[in-house]
Parts: sequence; structure tokens; C-alpha cells
Amino acid sequence: MRTTTVDGDGGCAGAGAVAKECPSTAAAPAALIAAGRGLRSVPAALPAGLRLLDLSGNPLASLRNLEMAPALQQLVLDGCGLGDAALAALPLLPRLDTLSLNKNQLCDAEALLRRLRDAAPALAFLALLGNPCCPHALSDPDADDADYERFRCYALSWLPALAFLDSRAVTAAERERARARGRLMRVARPGAAARGDQEEPALWTPSPDASPLPVGGRAPGDHRAAYGRCRYRYSGKHSEGNRFIGNNDL
Repeated sequence: MRTTTVDGDGGCAGAGAVAKECPSTAAAPAALIAAGRGLRSVPAALPAGLRLLDLSGNPLASLRNLEMAPALQQLVLDGCGLGDAALAALPLLPRLDTLSLNKNQLCDAEALLRRLRDAAPALAFLALLGNPCCPHALSDPDADDADYERFRCYALSWLPALAFLDSRAVTAAERERARARGRLMRVARPGAAARGDQEEPALWTPSPDASPLPVGGRAPGDHRAAYGRCRYRYSGKHSEGNRFIGNNDL
């Protein structure tokens, strides 16, 4: 597999937005590596026979132009700042079997998985770590192993053909569990009002004159006290502890 890169003028090195074959070669490249080039969009004029595309670390605003590579098999989009709207417009890629979306801004798990099911029917390897929709302890301090296992089960209910999800292979037991009750494993998260991000209107507003103290009391300097002698003798006959203390111990 031959590989080429892109540059600002459409050449073979540097940073830019247009993929073009080097003058010394005639055939279209099978792989295009454009990681960390500062691209805002997918390179235009992608070769129709392109099989691998790596755009990691580029602040992509959309996934437009991917439809120009229908033979694409491997797509790497780690750390591209992609949100739910960008993935909702993912074009049909019938041969795509490997997709890496680590460290993006994907929040809606159901919308994402539904789009991947429709746009990438051959998908077998998927990576989603580092996204808000993927509750993993390495990227979300509020998540635990149980949260992640529920997410895996839910994801496999949408994409049962996956062979590898995130950091490990899919087992037969996981696949069976997802088939039986995977759609019930969606992790529900509270809204902004429930988390306290927004102040809810009070159901009752106390009066400014309200006070827990009794009305009318004495002035601060008007003290009253009483003292006297109280006759009391302790017998201890009702004390359970005294059963174990003899006269010789006193």
C-alpha cells in the first residue's frame, strides 16, 4: 500500500486541504496521512480507490468530501473536535470496517450508533474512548467499570457485527447479553436543572419577617437565672454495668 500526504498547495508534504499525487508517481495512493495538519475540512479530490485515511488532530468542522472515497476501509479521526452534528452527516461508506473516533465531543450515543449502523454496515472495529457518550474511567472521573460495561452492551445492541470495541475484543457472552437486553442498558444522565447548573424557581418564598424564634422575648440585657440545692442520691440499682462490680472493686 502506497501512502501520500497533503500540503497547502495540494502537493505531497506539509499542511493543507487538497490531496494530490506526487509528480513522480502515476497511480492513486491507497493511503492518505494528514494527521495534525490544521485542516478544517476533509481534503478535496480524494482518490476513489483510497482505503486508509488518517486525519487525526485536525479541527474538522464537518465530514464533507468523504463520499468521494467509497472504497475507504480505515478512517482515523482521533482528536478532531467532532460533535454530534458532524457525525450525523457521515456519508455512506459501505466498505468501512475500522473507525477511530477517540477524544472527540460526541455526546448522543443513540444518534451516533444509529448513524454508524446505517452509514457503515461493514464496521467491525470501533474506538470511542474520550467522548462524553463513552463513560470510561480513564477519561471520565465520575464513571466506573459498571458504567462502561453498560455502554458496551448498549453499543453492541446497535452494532452486533462489531469484533472489537475500544480496547478489547467483543466476546460471545457480550454479544448474547446485548442481543437479550442491550437496548435497556443506555446510561441516563441528569439534565442541567437536575445537576444544579440552572437555578430552579422556588416553590415557596419565605417572608423577610419570618423567624424561627418566638415573637416578643426579653431584651438582650434582661437575663434571668435561678439556683438552689438539689438533693439526689444515686443508687445504681437500674444500671446493668453495676452487676459486674462488687464491693471489693470500689
